[in-house]
Amino acid sequence: MAQAYIGYACAFSAPSSPTVDLVSGGSIGGDVTVYNSSVLNISGGSIGGNAFAEDNSTINITGGSIFGDYYAVNHGALNFYGTGLSDVLTDPNASGIYSQYALSGKLTDGTGVNGKSVYIEKGSPATFTLNNAAVPEPGNVALLGVLSLGGLSLLARRRRAA
Repeated sequence: MAQAYIGYACAFSAPSSPTVDLVSGGSIGGDVTVYNSSVLNISGGSIGGNAFAEDNSTINITGGSIFGDYYAVNHGALNFYGTGLSDVLTDPNASGIYSQYALSGKLTDGTGVNGKSVYIEKGSPATFTLNNAAVPEPGNVALLGVLSLGGLSLLARRRRAA
């Protein structure tokens, strides 16, 4: 199983605190570990294993598929973006060192996260946040459509009258 490590000590020449984007079409066969104040933005593609945010690093997740689970340890942060995102604490003492949460909802790209697990290291300032996008109410969208049609109708009448 292949693994990817993103951070200052990577095999590639990277500045301190690099930012890496995994976009649609990208694929990593195993685990991904982000460390040393790095940032990983996942908007598409796939990760075949787990995703780890460690040592002041952040993973921002707006899309894509992760076949394993999400972990935040030692000041790591996981930020999920989407709609209808929620969590339930399922095990406050998973493996004796984590708080385990079950996710539900959809990421920004429409990928469902129902049943995915997030593990947050206990006794550490590791975090995760769920950032729900505002969804316009159907009544407001309908009203905007009616007003737009009314405006076009008035414009057409004025042109015929002229």
